[in-house]
Amino acid sequence: MLPTDTSDRTTSLLFAFAPLWVAGVMMGCGDSAQSPTDAGTSCIEDPAVCASSNAACGVIQRQDGPCVACGRCALPLICGGAGVANQCGCTQTSCAAEGVQCGEIDDGCGAPINCGTCQAGEVCVNRVCAPQIPIGGDCSFARQGCEPGSVCCLVGTGTLCVEASSSGSCPGELPDLTVRNASTMGSISIVRRTFAPTACAISDGCLGAPGERRLLRFGTFIENLGRKPAVLGVPQSDPAFQYDACTTHMHYHYADFMTYSLHAVSADGSLGPAIVQTNKASHCLEDGKALAPESPESAGFSCGAPGSTQGLTQGWGYTYEPDVDCQWLDITDVPNGEYLLQIVIDPNNKFPEEREDNNTKYFGVTLE
Repeated sequence: MLPTDTSDRTTSLLFAFAPLWVAGVMMGCGDSAQSPTDAGTSCIEDPAVCASSNAACGVIQRQDGPCVACGRCALPLICGGAGVANQCGCTQTSCAAEGVQCGEIDDGCGAPINCGTCQAGEVCVNRVCAPQIPIGGDCSFARQGCEPGSVCCLVGTGTLCVEASSSGSCPGELPDLTVRNASTMGSISIVRRTFAPTACAISDGCLGAPGERRLLRFGTFIENLGRKPAVLGVPQSDPAFQYDACTTHMHYHYADFMTYSLHAVSADGSLGPAIVQTNKASHCLEDGKALAPESPESAGFSCGAPGSTQGLTQGWGYTYEPDVDCQWLDITDVPNGEYLLQIVIDPNNKFPEEREDNNTKYFGVTLE
């Protein structure tokens, strides 16, 4: 079970139905637990105080008077991003530090880093070089590792590399996972929660730091619109699942099931790099709700007893409620403005689907 958190303070919401911004969030800047990057209406501007405190950005909280707003940073810099409070900066990383051998990553400061390509006979699997799997080979442990011209597909009871169809996908009937737009849009909110250093959300990589954090929280309704069940597997025997031994979790996660990220949008409409991102590890995928009266009978996927198979029958859906750990983005250090929330199902193409073009969804968010 998840711990009961009584520190949530949900702020007001403003839903703006414009052509681009399908949902908006308004944050009251007078909140006593203000984000370090917000310049609240209850704060004053006093350059002398900012200068004497060597504060280039963020908010200075004072015991003997109102807080002082010292401005915001220009993206991709964030206030405190280099580990120094009230200073604009970012923390750079490298391919080696991230354990990446191929493909591209963000350097942590908004610039791409090319981590190279793999040698002949190898393919880039989750940004690590791995031997190619020939047609007919078992690809259940490396589902992006098939040789060129082939894809990893469900064949009978196994997962094998087979020759790709003309569209580059698996031949025959497959599952098709996507996110229901209205469900996510209607669940967006901003809350503040306080986390101890031992909180599981920190060890799971869902928070920037312990203490009070400002969170963009939302629910996600997953649908299988395909013609076959989406089978994740049995957690206790499938290496795609990882056991989370953190005190309040103690269950299996299916790694990299989804990614949640927040992006700025430039004047020409292009999407900027991720300002903050969370890799959503699914702790459960089972048949929760039939999508229509004519949906087929559930295949019996369950997250209950050990040995149960997780998955989603075609024509069924499952909800990750907004109060579940990591159903959020930590926006404590994100300046106010207009952004896009991006949700991607199966970002590393671990399992085959009828369509891949509906795996990414966007939701407009305005932080004020």
